[in-house]
Amino acid sequence: MGTKYYEITDLERTGKRENGIDYLFDAEKGWVRDTKHVISDRLNGFDDSGDAGDPYSYGSSDMLFRIWEISEEEAEKRTENR
Repeated sequence: MGTKYYEITDLERTGKRENGIDYLFDAEKGWVRDTKHVISDRLNGFDDSGDAGDPYSYGSSDMLFRIWEISEEEAEKRTENR
C-alpha cells in the first residue's frame, strides 16, 4: 500500500496514511494514531457540523480543500523542526 503524506491546513498539522492506518504528527510524541479520523474525514469531505445521519455531510468541498497530499521530503521538513 505504501505511505502517503498530507498537510492538514486548517489544523496546521502533518499526517500520513501508512498501510491503511492514519497518523498525525505530534511534536512531543512523534507519529500517533489518528483516532479522531481527521485525515479520512477530510479526504471524504466529511463535515460534522450538519445533522446526525445527514447524507449531505460527505463531499463538502470546504473540507476537501483542508487537506493536501505532500511529498515525503516535505513531510520530513515539516516534522523535523517541531
